[in-house]
Amino acid sequence: MNKMKNTVRGATAVCKVEKGQYIVAIGREGIFRMIDHHLKSLFPFPFRIVKLIRVSSNFYAVGEKGVFLKSSDGGKTWDHKFLPTTTTIWSVVGDASGLVITHGNNCLFFSYDFGVTWSQVKPFERLRENMPSIRSLCLLGHSLFIGTKIHLKYGGIWKLDLKSLKMTWMKKEKDFMVSSLVVYEKYLIAAGGSCNGTKGKIEYCYLSGRQYEYLWNELEQIESQASFLDVTEDDGFIYATSSQDKKGVSTVSRVYFENNIVVPCNTVKGHGWRIANDKQHYVVAGHYEIKHSSQLYEQATFRNSNLKRVLH
Repeated sequence: MNKMKNTVRGATAVCKVEKGQYIVAIGREGIFRMIDHHLKSLFPFPFRIVKLIRVSSNFYAVGEKGVFLKSSDGGKTWDHKFLPTTTTIWSVVGDASGLVITHGNNCLFFSYDFGVTWSQVKPFERLRENMPSIRSLCLLGHSLFIGTKIHLKYGGIWKLDLKSLKMTWMKKEKDFMVSSLVVYEKYLIAAGGSCNGTKGKIEYCYLSGRQYEYLWNELEQIESQASFLDVTEDDGFIYATSSQDKKGVSTVSRVYFENNIVVPCNTVKGHGWRIANDKQHYVVAGHYEIKHSSQLYEQATFRNSNLKRVLH
């Protein structure tokens, strides 16, 4: 087992295994198990993995060139295949029944047997040459929420009814990429932004309201971000990561949902690609370093005083 050196080793994806343990994907090196500050190689792999998830006893991973990976034994062994797309797959979701859904550029791939066999669905087919590209997915029961990359005409957030395959346009965006989607209680939380300017935002929508009426609210930010790249939730603790600023540093933020505010709590060198958390403990897959919550933010005292001022 090798000791982790944050200053020289970045990561592209991270997923919680169990309390205090995570698995991370590092560049084109493969998948590693992370315990405290140590990394153990699980599966050497020459393609970049950008998303890792755990669904019941299975782990799924996706990445560049349409690669899909699966482990059914806690990450000890992995099988992989390439789905029929040349694009990078940014998101994958699933449930305990064996349903797994991932995506191509503007299509979806469905598996009903834990990723063994696949079929293709084209949710934007009626848009023809104006189909937006998919960036994020979130599954809740029979609803699949789809976040798009920037698209001037049909960008934003869509909902696919898995029973009827009917699409609903929940939120329209023309200069905003929906990087990450997560459901918290009865709310859909969306995070994203653009590479230019300070248009990053985290918004939420109540899902139990009247059908076709989706009212969105934006969370207040103490510090504006150009783009949020990922959001994670565990037991009511919500964290988000951002793209890097002009100094090459990205921000880790705690989302205080009940207080409607996003508060910075740490920094990471390079883009904060992914984040996973176990309640208040988190691990960030940063471009140039892997950062965990035990590594205190050098301005923590200032942040804590700022937080107390805001929340009280």
